[in-house]
Amino acid sequence: EELGPEHEVDISGTATDVHRCTWTVYKEGVTGDETWTGIGYRTGTSPSFTYTLVNPVQISKTDKNGRVVDAIASKRTTGSGKLDPDDTFSQGDWSRWTHNYYNDDGQLEYTRVYHTIPSTGNGTSGTNFDETFFGYDDVTRQQVRVKTPGGTITRNVYDNRQRLESVWVGTDDIPDGSSDWEDWSPSNANGSNMVRVSANQYDDGDAGGESNLTASTQVVSN
Repeated sequence: EELGPEHEVDISGTATDVHRCTWTVYKEGVTGDETWTGIGYRTGTSPSFTYTLVNPVQISKTDKNGRVVDAIASKRTTGSGKLDPDDTFSQGDWSRWTHNYYNDDGQLEYTRVYHTIPSTGNGTSGTNFDETFFGYDDVTRQQVRVKTPGGTITRNVYDNRQRLESVWVGTDDIPDGSSDWEDWSPSNANGSNMVRVSANQYDDGDAGGESNLTASTQVVSN
């Protein structure tokens, strides 16, 4: 518990001396941990203080590798006074929720931002949440693709020294004869509608340089 400075505030028409409080609860789990953070205030005199929690509480759930899986804001379902490890937060009381999913390589594969939180379960895309997808190069493990909830796709193309060479934007990056976005490249783009929007040049185009960015072009016509 952390106490802020004392202030006099009006509570139900009565001038009351209060200390602002911040509480943090850490909960360890088998597959990951949770951190709860709440704010509120303390009134009264020692030893009979009265503590009031002000909703919502911020809840961060991490996996065993410390990556944030769920970021939640919720009012307290059960409990009173200080924020306490025995408090509960039912999903029906959540007011904000962002969920991150990581693949077996530890890469962020998609993020769900909820606009209509279901009382139980994960809900469905469009009805309960908007989903952003991320794609990676299998060899370099660099992020090369982002697909927004609205369907806009951004592709980053890197050269053989892993420098950002160009950026492409569209809504379809599946080339003819394929069903996989990983098969797309600027030289294998037939059937897709990706458009180059920027291009970078390094070391004035000379090979073997120090990778100094010497030109960046915003493309208006391909």
